[in-house]
Amino acid sequence: MRTLLYFFVLITTYCHAQNAYEAGYYIDNYGTKKIGFVENNYWSNTPSLIKFKADAQSVEKSLDVKDVREFGIGETIKYVRETVDIDLRRTTIMKENNSMNGNPEYVKKMIFLKVLIEGDASLYAYVNDSQPKYFLSTGDGIFKQLFLRVYVDNDAHEQKNTAYKMQLFEALKCDKLTAADFRRLPYTEKSISDVVRRYNDCRNSESKVYAEKQRKSEVKYSVIAGLGLTTFKVGSLEGSFENGSGSTFVAGAEVSLLLPFNNKRMELFLNTVVEKADFKLYSRKFSTGSLVTYIQDYVEFKATPIDINVGTRYYFIVNEKNRVFLSGAFGVCLANGTITYSKDRYTPTGIENIARVQGDTETAFNAKLGAGYMFGQKISLNLDYDVYAKNFYNEGGINASKLAVLAATIRYRLN
Repeated sequence: MRTLLYFFVLITTYCHAQNAYEAGYYIDNYGTKKIGFVENNYWSNTPSLIKFKADAQSVEKSLDVKDVREFGIGETIKYVRETVDIDLRRTTIMKENNSMNGNPEYVKKMIFLKVLIEGDASLYAYVNDSQPKYFLSTGDGIFKQLFLRVYVDNDAHEQKNTAYKMQLFEALKCDKLTAADFRRLPYTEKSISDVVRRYNDCRNSESKVYAEKQRKSEVKYSVIAGLGLTTFKVGSLEGSFENGSGSTFVAGAEVSLLLPFNNKRMELFLNTVVEKADFKLYSRKFSTGSLVTYIQDYVEFKATPIDINVGTRYYFIVNEKNRVFLSGAFGVCLANGTITYSKDRYTPTGIENIARVQGDTETAFNAKLGAGYMFGQKISLNLDYDVYAKNFYNEGGINASKLAVLAATIRYRLN
């Protein structure tokens, strides 16, 4: 298992360098435009560095915000570097830090700004902690943050500083825009973009809109089949009993959700997997004082466990079609079986049962770690291991199992 972990640390390190690169450019501090390929991470937060290749075979290089005046990917993504006055606090109230200060607290910072609209009035966005802050420029070279702050007053009532409405009203003077257009204006990209475009139209200025194609979550359905190596230990009397090992056929199904951000590297999944377990483990022989008489216990476990797992899977891009992934999951296991504990006396005349307890297995819990390789966004080779073994009790209270499975499976996406 340790060797397997080392292998995937190495392969994921390699794959991290093989992320999706798309045709793009950057402009350096000398104004030179470099054409090549920029790694597209579909950033949910504004990046502070980018990775660039001069061509598909070149070694990538990392470029910090201080090294890049501007960069773009295709015709839909453009960022510019600016040093701005910015209030970096969260816009909304945080339970652990309910700020009573609704006024701006600006700091000067060099950042990338994502270009949303270019024209006489240009609109930009900076996103941190998944919260956007919008900036406006009207051709004077000054980038002003459109300020919004939610806070609490002395009576713990929620208040809002909506200074952005007055900022926009004063900056976008136009016959076709009135105070009513700003009074109820939400602090959203769509709403602010709309008034900026209307202002540019009023000024007979073209609005060049940079709009990334909206990436949506995808629901995927898969079937699972493979083989598993099982290990079984008697939990309550461990050390007195032998350990068991075997194999099982594994089959199941999965529904998953590919999240849209970060080039769809994150996947949430719910799956159910059926296994089979059949063990009979014996204890050491206990002599009763006679050379021909001894007592021996055994535990018999027969079940068809059904694992129901909820987890997450993270993909590392190898190339356009293939990916390596790591996964982790927590699950509940419905054992669908029985555990029998028996104590027998062995004599020259036969076997005499001294005690016997049998009961249905109760629900158990487990945790899994996994790794694998996906071919063509369709077929995956998976290796999953129960890092927290399933502990089954029978109705008599006997902890008769620590069942762990190392499963090698094929997962096939149906859509």
